Amino acid sequence: FTAAYFDEIGLYSFGRQPGALGWNLSRLAECLIHLTGPKLAEEVLATFPGRIQQEFRAALLNRLGLASAGEEADAALAKAFVDFLTTTKAPFEQAFFDWRGGLASTERAKRSPSAAHYEAEAFAPVRAALAQHRPAPNGRLDHPYFQRETPCTMLIDEVEALWTPIAENDDWAPLYAKIAAIDEMRSAYKS
Repeated sequence: FTAAYFDEIGLYSFGRQPGALGWNLSRLAECLIHLTGPKLAEEVLATFPGRIQQEFRAALLNRLGLASAGEEADAALAKAFVDFLTTTKAPFEQAFFDWRGGLASTERAKRSPSAAHYEAEAFAPVRAALAQHRPAPNGRLDHPYFQRETPCTMLIDEVEALWTPIAENDDWAPLYAKIAAIDEMRSAYKS
């Protein structure tokens, strides 16, 4: 999944973001090296890979509404989930939405527009990794937002569809409806 519609080669795609960020931080360190000296810059940059992986796992668990099951189990889930998304091209936001709360959302995921992806063999490692995790107290699966079939998204085609009625008819109703949907999503994911 590449959020930046202009990123034609996928430099900023989901799985490549940590590497791109590491590269950017290295370039920043080069600019500041006359202030910090090379030793400090190297020490700080050396901590990046471990820290980004730790934060990535925490963010993934938070987005999935899952409690940590320990570093090894969390890392296995992160790898399985990213590998699944990468190999199947399953809709990014839909997968996170469908599996909010882990296996507690199995029945809900069966009703998803992406259900066929979850029945495929490629999902087996994700299912096994999810089995090691329990819903977090803030999972909020009872929130009305998670009773929907699809998540709120803001893909480029949606943005363009919101703009067209404004540009052509000064009709702001679709934009206001989208803002309300975003607010509902915010409420659902709020800790």
